[in-house]
This record gives sequence, structure tokens and C-alpha cells, in this order.
Amino acid sequence: MKQLSDYLKILPLTDYDSFDGSSLISKSHVAPDHIVSNNNLVFNTKPENSPAGDYFTETLRVITDKLTDSQREKYTSRRPVVVLLFTDIAEPVLWGDADEKVRATVTPYIDYDIIDLTRKTTKALF
Repeated sequence: MKQLSDYLKILPLTDYDSFDGSSLISKSHVAPDHIVSNNNLVFNTKPENSPAGDYFTETLRVITDKLTDSQREKYTSRRPVVVLLFTDIAEPVLWGDADEKVRATVTPYIDYDIIDLTRKTTKALF
């Protein structure tokens, strides 16, 4: 398991164009949202199985300062997203694609917001 830095970049899957090895490129040329976490980011991978075969459920909870209204709207209702994680040595790791979507859900609180990210996949990220 790799140690993650305290920030990530996130972009709706519908706006995702490509990944150049270090940054996300959007179709509309709008910069991805840079989210700084107030908690230690712990990437959880849980192996599971079904009649169709084995798979993994990956989750990440990000507690952050209040998001803007547009960010909260953008990432609600299990919206498919692409996430760029960074290891503790600033190595970028792309999480999510059109085939195995990462889903984002925002839970607003008075002083902070929580972004829950989940993905079901046949190949674990870490």
C-alpha cells in the first residue's frame, strides 16, 4: 500500500479528455478541482466475489474545507469522476476510467464537506 499525499485532483468523467502522465486534461480546458484533505487519505481495497467472478471495492474518504456551491453540485449523486491521486513523493496515480468508474458523493456539513469516492474493479489500483 502506497502512502498518499494530502491532496488530489478531480474531474467529472464527462469532461475528462486524457492523462498526460502528470496532469488531467479536460475537454473544456477547465482545470480539474484541486482538493486538499484535512484527514490522512487512506485508500481502502476490499476483495469481494460474486457469481460473475472476483472483484475489488475501492474506497477513499476525503474530509475537506467547505466546497464551493458549484463543486458540491458537480460531485453529488454518485457522479462518475476521474481522480488523480498523488503518493507521498508526488508521483501521480490515475484512478478511474470510462470502463471502471469512480463514483463521487458529497456530504455537506456546517464547517466542512466529505467526499466519498468508490469504485468496483477487477484489478486493484494498489
